[in-house]
Amino acid sequence: MIVRRIDSLAKVAIVFAVLWWVISVGGVIFLPYLLEHVSCVDSYALLMRFVLGTAAFVSLRVAVTWWLFTTARRDKASPWVWSLLGLVFGLIAVVLFYCVKIYEAHDKQENPT
Repeated sequence: MIVRRIDSLAKVAIVFAVLWWVISVGGVIFLPYLLEHVSCVDSYALLMRFVLGTAAFVSLRVAVTWWLFTTARRDKASPWVWSLLGLVFGLIAVVLFYCVKIYEAHDKQENPT
């Protein structure tokens, strides 16, 4: 069951990573072109890159936080703690969440009580 969740999480992480890359790297690649070929675009392009980057960052953090909250609540873990970790650390909190779940499953198999 953990393997299925990790597979679905991997797909979500890939989608968010691609979106983040497109916004971050795309702005770096196309901004010099816009500044060079279009007049009066410098402040507007910088503002739009900032707005889109911030929107991607916030939406990723909110999505990770919501996902951690619902998954932790379903798994009888502490949902508020995992939500706070997701809000602060983002995808690193998801990796930590699954490391803890794998450790708990492994510990439960070795020490059935």
